[in-house]
Amino acid sequence: AAVLVAGTAVIGQPARAACVAALSLTVLGVAVRAGITAAGPELPALEATAWGTFAGTCTAFVLAAALVRARFGTLMPPATLLRSSLAAAAAAAVAHAVPHASVLGALLALVAGFVAYLIALVVLRELGASDATALRGALRRRKP
Repeated sequence: AAVLVAGTAVIGQPARAACVAALSLTVLGVAVRAGITAAGPELPALEATAWGTFAGTCTAFVLAAALVRARFGTLMPPATLLRSSLAAAAAAAVAHAVPHASVLGALLALVAGFVAYLIALVVLRELGASDATALRGALRRRKP
């Protein structure tokens, strides 16, 4: 959610970004509280908290998208949204398949998910040669 709010602030509307943050955090807090209260012993508190975080993040996404559309009159192309969503689903599946009961396992699951995401973006042709060239150029400029 913080990335979405920061992105909204970057477009030159910090007051609106603050409103997005406040509303998203409110939704998150209310959803977590309601989830934990409603869950009782059947649903672990961690899972209820995850659903609340999901609700807050979705709120931030929708509000930030609305502000970007209002400011620039457009959003990302639907095909890009579809390809990146498919890549994210692949990453989640791979990360979930890696045993993650320990700290090291959790770290390996995150790395595996990240690598799967990048591979999926390349396979789905969301990332191409021009993106690799731009990345190499950006990394060269960052070196002291």
